[in-house]
Amino acid sequence: MAVLSKVSTVKSKRNLKALKVVLIFVGILFSLLLLASLLSIKPLTGLVASAKTLKDESRLLKDAAITQDLDKTRESLLKINSTMLLMQKDLSSLGWVRVVPIAGSYYSDAVHGMSAALAGTSAGVKSIDAIYPFAPKIGFKTANSEAFGSMKEKAAELLMALPQIAPSLGGIQADVSTMNKELALVNPNRYPDMEVKGLNLKKTVAMLKEVASVADSSFPDIQKAAVVLPPAFGSGGQTKTYALIFANDKELRPTGGFWTAYALATFKNGQLVDIKSNDIYNLDQQIGNVNHPPAPALFKGFLDVDYFYARDANISPDFVVSGQKFLEFWRQAGMPQLAGVWQMDTYVLKELLRDLGPVSVSGYDEPFSEDNVIERLETYTNILLREQAGRKNVIGELMNALMQKTFSASQKEYPSIISSGIKLLQQKHILISFSDSSAQSLAEEYNVAGRIKAFSGDYLHVNDANLGGRKANWFVTQQISKEVSNQNGQVVSKVTITYQNPGAYHPDFNTGYKDLVRVYVPEGSKLLSSSGSLTPVSTTSDLDKTVFTAAILVKPDGGTATLTFDYTLPASVVSSGQYSLLLQKQPGTEGIPVDLKINGRSQKLTLDTDKVINQKI
Repeated sequence: MAVLSKVSTVKSKRNLKALKVVLIFVGILFSLLLLASLLSIKPLTGLVASAKTLKDESRLLKDAAITQDLDKTRESLLKINSTMLLMQKDLSSLGWVRVVPIAGSYYSDAVHGMSAALAGTSAGVKSIDAIYPFAPKIGFKTANSEAFGSMKEKAAELLMALPQIAPSLGGIQADVSTMNKELALVNPNRYPDMEVKGLNLKKTVAMLKEVASVADSSFPDIQKAAVVLPPAFGSGGQTKTYALIFANDKELRPTGGFWTAYALATFKNGQLVDIKSNDIYNLDQQIGNVNHPPAPALFKGFLDVDYFYARDANISPDFVVSGQKFLEFWRQAGMPQLAGVWQMDTYVLKELLRDLGPVSVSGYDEPFSEDNVIERLETYTNILLREQAGRKNVIGELMNALMQKTFSASQKEYPSIISSGIKLLQQKHILISFSDSSAQSLAEEYNVAGRIKAFSGDYLHVNDANLGGRKANWFVTQQISKEVSNQNGQVVSKVTITYQNPGAYHPDFNTGYKDLVRVYVPEGSKLLSSSGSLTPVSTTSDLDKTVFTAAILVKPDGGTATLTFDYTLPASVVSSGQYSLLLQKQPGTEGIPVDLKINGRSQKLTLDTDKVINQKI
């Protein structure tokens, strides 16, 4: 019993000692937490006060920007910068939070976000300082000038001032680069994908990261554009005239649609000073049949024409190549020199009418709107005015009216117009080519020139040409699937293209879809087998690509057609086990569904812009 009592006493002493250790540890932890809390009171109070001040100053900044007052805008940016410096100081006092699990990650995000915001305000101040000397011309308010002029006039004057502003861009670029580096360290996936008081923090952080990244990578091109673009739009009092061709994508052709009308848009000192529209058939008549070359072999058996016309000049899927062919006809007709060739399709008309509202055209009772524009244009040109000369003048007249309304739009309409313009460029509903090599280089770099691009990996571009006339593309839908696999060291691909024509038969619009299909794949690819073509599939080379050419007819009232191509790919499409694929969208098409299966792994995407896929194989 004595032994047991002794053992019990020893255990009690050990338990008491352990309890003392725990109590001491808890006491120390409590003291540290209490100390941390006391140390946090001041910086947290300061952060709350600064946040309230920042909210008020941001409201003043917005008001100053709306009134286009450069002095007040600059003053607001400097005040915001000062407030954020105080917040940064208070944040640094909370540095101990870095070691706290979970909370430390959010603290780091706050630190990096603050540094990015400070760089952003610095970039804003430097931007104002750069344009300040030109404020009287640009039309912004300062201590010595009043705000005046439309957005069109402001944009033109700013464009003309860019070469003088360019030297100041280096300092702004440094701040933008800092913003990008700091935001790159912030993880948006840490935040919930939900709206709180109208703000989705996760999406906002992701958007800011993307904007900063794009701005940082684009800055060298912005500096280049500052020098290149003003001459392209008539700096120094010169005039620059561009042919703006309307492509009817309801009758799809290689660069996006049948070329049916054009406008001559003339710029001087950055402003549109004149625009005249015309029917492209008039250009062909001016050349005369005897001077037209014979129809290309590619058209044989499709178009009922003996000669090659300007309206059919976009035979190449590369817009620059087709534009050069158009210029040959243009010069042959004795027309004045052009600074470039641009193209727009019906999606541009719909988007502009959505942004600007209905547009009235002289001679036509009912205004054109987003909802009726396609049907009315097709009805006028193919039915009501079919027997009249210049039946397609309505297209040029509508283009003219839209251009005039766009360039005279109010300031509040410009954000949506600019946003739509960027989207339409990305989706190839607007294509741009310049005669000036520097401007053209910039257009190609940003993929708005409609080029068939060089690519070191795998490549796919399906190009359709409606050579049966009518407007079957108004009804026809398309789907593409592509399978890629590595078979005994040989990379093999299978492309399947499915067409459907759910539209009812119509003698003017839908008598069937007679389509010349060209499938562009990497140069050196070898066709193994094919099916579905009405004619033997040929293999040729074009634009540094191998091309498989086929033909289909998709009847109305639910007709379908399916093409398949099995082929080997050159070994170069895989490098160190990494497979890359460039999918290039055809201009004039909407988002085409694409099913990809690469080494057994499937994914679905919508081909509304060019897309690059990278995957191990």
